Amino acid sequence: MKYELVIFDCDGTLLDSERLTNRIIAEMLTEIGIPTTTQKSYELFAGKKFADIVAHIQDKSEAYDADFELEFRKRSKIVFQNELSTVEGIPELLSQIQIPMCIASNGPQEKMVVSLNAANIKSYFPDNNVFSAYDIKIWKPAPDLFLYAAEKMKTPPSNCIIIEDTISGVMGGINAGIDVLAYNPHNDAAMLETPAKNFTSIKSLMKYILPFVC
Repeated sequence: MKYELVIFDCDGTLLDSERLTNRIIAEMLTEIGIPTTTQKSYELFAGKKFADIVAHIQDKSEAYDADFELEFRKRSKIVFQNELSTVEGIPELLSQIQIPMCIASNGPQEKMVVSLNAANIKSYFPDNNVFSAYDIKIWKPAPDLFLYAAEKMKTPPSNCIIIEDTISGVMGGINAGIDVLAYNPHNDAAMLETPAKNFTSIKSLMKYILPFVC
């Protein structure tokens, strides 16, 4: 079948931001007395909402400060502007898709604006094609964000396809009844066990999806 809309996750799918984000989280957790590596941060928080980080801190320590998220956003903005790039192959994929595209992310709008501009792909995603879980206060793996994005883009869920890189995103798409492709470069076992087709590179994913979106 031909799809009518591609829904992308942002961090880790379009943007090579998960390693940067989790490096910052690990540094900040270590600073407040919760020693954490970048890899451990990724295992704990990839695809999660910021409230999950807060809950982790509160479970491990009494050191949580309400300014923690503000400081995280400030550091992230600086790091993203200096170091952020797209996931390899994403510019080529975006340039060849011939149907509407949008983003559905657990991250806040302001973070995506900074990130997409820093990676030079904002032109593919006008503001009204970028949807955040913060807009509706419901986060993946609940299906609501994907259904909200499809509704706003005036496309039936059955005619959409989602590209995701975390188990919470993949399950959110499956829970929404939408076809999902998993970008899974590290062969995450949880994603391999889902019905989603898994790909270890955007290049291989591109070969699969282009006949359905051109």
